[in-house]
Amino acid sequence: MRNAATADGSLGTGTRYTAVALAEYSLSKRTEVYGTVDINRVSDAATVESPGRSNQTGVAIGMRSFF
Repeated sequence: MRNAATADGSLGTGTRYTAVALAEYSLSKRTEVYGTVDINRVSDAATVESPGRSNQTGVAIGMRSFF
């Protein structure tokens, strides 16, 4: 990020790193289960996107059925 507004209103630069992992497993021809994990890390001016934190992690699991 360049020329991003910071919490105090000044302009600054920042960096955001994102990683995503996905796993799928077929139970049958029409059904599968999946899981995902995503990690976000921010620094400097990019911390405005997640106030009070420099990192965030999300986890999801689910089941899909194809028609």
